[in-house]
Amino acid sequence: MYEYLSECCVSHPSSRNLIHNVSIRVAKLCVSIVDNGMEKTFQFADGEAVVRAVDEGILMRIVGTDVLSYYGIRTALEGSILEVAALAPKEFAWHPADRSPYIEAVDAGLNINSLGGRISRRHRGVR
Repeated sequence: MYEYLSECCVSHPSSRNLIHNVSIRVAKLCVSIVDNGMEKTFQFADGEAVVRAVDEGILMRIVGTDVLSYYGIRTALEGSILEVAALAPKEFAWHPADRSPYIEAVDAGLNINSLGGRISRRHRGVR
């Protein structure tokens, strides 16, 4: 069972390309990658990361069996995104999954304009 779980939304104009480039970098560390078009699931020995493209950004969900695995996966994703997209670290806002404002907004069918992108009702089901 996964004990460490959080979610993050990063604003980026070409989210599909970003996810593709991140997956190339992270593939060396993964046990497997499942590609569902707009979403990729990265399986690690002690956790996983789900990365989904939304209008002008990406939603990420990271889970780990222990704190070291969790932060290792998170660091690998953040580092890859910083290399590919040249985003400042302040644009990563991680939230516990049970209190994530991004997923709650998706479930409510709201748009999140303050992040520079829109998350609409059709992007439900990231959980």
